[in-house]
Amino acid sequence: MRAGLNAVRRVVFGACVLFTAIACHAETIERDGIRVAFPPEARQLAEESISTIETARDAYKHRLPKSPEQLNVIVCSSNDEFRKYAGQLATRSVLGIAKPDRDLIVLKAPLLAPPGTDFRGTVRHELIHILLRHNVNTDNLPRWLNEGISMVLSGENRWESRAAVASMYLNGRILTYRELEASFLDPGSEFEFGDAYAQAYSMTQYLVGKLGEDRFWELIRSLDSRTFGSAIESELGQIPYDFWAAWKGSLGWTALVFSLVSGFSLFQIMALLTVAAYWRKRRRGLQTIRQWEEEDAQFQEDSAVT
Repeated sequence: MRAGLNAVRRVVFGACVLFTAIACHAETIERDGIRVAFPPEARQLAEESISTIETARDAYKHRLPKSPEQLNVIVCSSNDEFRKYAGQLATRSVLGIAKPDRDLIVLKAPLLAPPGTDFRGTVRHELIHILLRHNVNTDNLPRWLNEGISMVLSGENRWESRAAVASMYLNGRILTYRELEASFLDPGSEFEFGDAYAQAYSMTQYLVGKLGEDRFWELIRSLDSRTFGSAIESELGQIPYDFWAAWKGSLGWTALVFSLVSGFSLFQIMALLTVAAYWRKRRRGLQTIRQWEEEDAQFQEDSAVT
């Protein structure tokens, strides 16, 4: 009974905080179940946010069909304002957080983040956290996989993740399965991109590759009624640790390619590609000459017969 009352109090408190936050913003845009609150100077970001959410929600509908009736988004134009929601997670490179239990996304203006930050990718990432909560029993979804799905679907950090995992492998920094799961807070409580995010992305890609997309999503939906451990043992015949070990064992080739590439300058890589292209072209030329010689010999043989 006490636990139920505490849950109700948390929901009421969260709703009050959200109402106050939205009320403090001078303007709002509301469209198709999405409400974006923003200061006047951030109208363009608000428009971009709602457009990105609408497009992404439609794109993910075949995998994550259920959406919240009302999704609230707050766009912050200062670090102090963003820190009210993100707390200690409000580092320079963190551009957004999600509160899936409140159907709330809080975003920071890209001007406050490092150059090259992917604002739309962040919006999609946080949206996916919320959609997962509405479509999957997230109590049975490992936190690393929740983050991995959000990165894979949103298209974030693809090259960074591959390079980071290769470096982790070469330098003995691969996290154990338990270390990886313990690295994440509640889904949507983002921190700076690092080893744990890179490994979560890579392991999610590996799982999709092993199962194929359709079977992967069947496994995810099956978590409504079974644990991830039971699901992966049924689908792959592996417990989570064995899955992790198989993934780690698959990294050798990726690490080798990364180590070779990282050992060369851009000029050296371009020079090698140029030499390779020359030899490929020369080989084709020699094949053509041999073909001409064979055709000429055949022609002379036919002429001698006639």
